[in-house]
Amino acid sequence: MEPPTSRQNKFRLAFAITGIVVGVSIFLMFGIMYRNPDTALWGLASGVFAAITLAVHVKYIRDQWATGANCLRALMLLGCLAQLASVCTFAVYLALAITENQAVTPFGRAYYVSSVWAGMTWKWSFLLFHYSRSYRRLWEQRTGLCADIGYEKV
Repeated sequence: MEPPTSRQNKFRLAFAITGIVVGVSIFLMFGIMYRNPDTALWGLASGVFAAITLAVHVKYIRDQWATGANCLRALMLLGCLAQLASVCTFAVYLALAITENQAVTPFGRAYYVSSVWAGMTWKWSFLLFHYSRSYRRLWEQRTGLCADIGYEKV
């Protein structure tokens, strides 16, 4: 597995920062202006997962996984569980919108818009899982050690 180039790292950082800004903006806009708490909270969750993904990238770029490679496994699990929750929520919101014959509007309980932001949360949780897994494999490849074993206790 090839390590990412400097250009790829810059793109990943910019993409994650954009995800944080958009997620927080959605939280504020739909929470205050449109009074749609479901969409607001899913937008915030999307921003939080973008922030965690940004932290993973920053730790990789600074080469700080030498002491915390075991943390990547927990982040992979977090990404998997969040994917499961957000894809189920996406399906539920979509089913509710269809069965209630809702129009696509941002006001009130707009299930179509909420399903979009549940999908965005799925995207960021998938990226958290993917990059945690990739950086864990790169760490194992570079050191020749398995991240599952606590070498500091040996």
